[in-house]
Amino acid sequence: MLVIVVGVLVALVISIFSVQQTAINPEPTPTPYLPPFDAPTGATIQIGGEEVKNFYSEDRFTYPNGNAVLEETGDYQLAYFADRQLFIVSVYPPQNAFAEAEQALLSRLNIDQDTACSLNVSVRVYVSRNLDDVPVEQNLSFCN
Repeated sequence: MLVIVVGVLVALVISIFSVQQTAINPEPTPTPYLPPFDAPTGATIQIGGEEVKNFYSEDRFTYPNGNAVLEETGDYQLAYFADRQLFIVSVYPPQNAFAEAEQALLSRLNIDQDTACSLNVSVRVYVSRNLDDVPVEQNLSFCN
C-alpha cells in the first residue's frame, strides 16, 4: 500500500512540475506572414467595384499593410482599411466639421455622392476628445 501511495505522490509531483514548466516556457505562437504592400501606381484604383482617385500616389501616410490616412485635421480624419475595403470618417468635437469631412472624402477620392454611397464608409462621430469613448456611428448624410 505504501508503494502505491508513494507512486501516486511522485506522479502528482511530476505532473505539477511539467504543468508549471509549460506555463513558464509556453510554445511560441506562429505569426502569419503578410507580404509587403505594393501600392498601386495608376491615377485611379478599384475599391468595392468603384473607380476612385489613387490616394496612395499622394504624399500621405500609408502603413505596410495598405491601410492609409487620407487626410487629418484637428476636426476630422479620413482613413482607409485595405483588408476590409473600408473608409472611416472620424469627426471630433465640435461636430460642425461633419459636412467638411464628407466633402473632403468626395474630393480626396474624386467621386460624387452616389459613388460614395456605394462604397463601404463608416462615419464615427466622437462626442468628446477622449478617443477611448465610443463614437456614434452613422452613415454619410447624403446616403439613404
